[in-house]
Amino acid sequence: MRNKSKLGFGIIEVIIAMAIVAIIAKVAYSSYQESLIRANEENAKHKLVNLMQEMEKYYATHGAYSATSGAWPAAVSQKVASLNANSKELYTYTVYPLEPAGNDQATCINATPRSNTIQDNNSQLLIDEQNTIATNSVIPTKCLAVLIPPVVNPVVNMCFNPDGTQRPYSSSGGGCTIDIAHTGSGNCDGRTLAACSGNCNGSNVCGPTTTGCSGNCNNTFIYNSPCSGNCEKAIIYLLASGATVDTACASNCKNATIIVPISWATRPTTCSSGVCVCRGSCSGITVSYY
Repeated sequence: MRNKSKLGFGIIEVIIAMAIVAIIAKVAYSSYQESLIRANEENAKHKLVNLMQEMEKYYATHGAYSATSGAWPAAVSQKVASLNANSKELYTYTVYPLEPAGNDQATCINATPRSNTIQDNNSQLLIDEQNTIATNSVIPTKCLAVLIPPVVNPVVNMCFNPDGTQRPYSSSGGGCTIDIAHTGSGNCDGRTLAACSGNCNGSNVCGPTTTGCSGNCNNTFIYNSPCSGNCEKAIIYLLASGATVDTACASNCKNATIIVPISWATRPTTCSSGVCVCRGSCSGITVSYY
């Protein structure tokens, strides 16, 4: 009986020891995986820096980021193509916008984790001309206007097509008059405009203008322009250029979502006059900063 008891106790000890080893191994493997993911991310950041350095070299020589042929520098395009053709690469690299829109066009290069890899659930990485690198939770200012929404932008930015190019402005028709500056007046619900001075409910007011919305623009997306009209439940998204704007909303913007630069964080949320986030009817507004 004594031998059987000793044998049974020994088996229990072995099982407990195996369980402990399994737990330690799992923790160690998880720690190893996290370290590997971080190392892969740092490697991707290094590649982004190299790509942007090629952009800067081209700019230093030619005074422009884009070639006269209307394409990004060949050195950048070739490196991007080489990286993306590598089956062992854990990220896909893309220059936005996909085609340069002029020598003064802001550019942003991003690295998107490839699916079915160790980086699959990791964040997208971004770099701008200032070599500011961030994840998709913090967007470099230069990247705001050129990245694919809504993957990157914190709101559904309806001013851009899925390929990152700006959505074309709507034309006049059906009771909607749109002038040469793409400002809509009349019944322009659901249109894509630079500014709204009429009935533009549910529209995409994409600016950049100093007018933004001065008419009836409820449930409208207003990009890089202020609101001075009736814009209840609108989304007002001001870029860094909004620093020259006294207020994001100067009229009826009840229940609006207002997204402004972090430099606005020192401003009062509401005021009756002067500089603040909202100077009109501001009940129920939500303000966030980037």
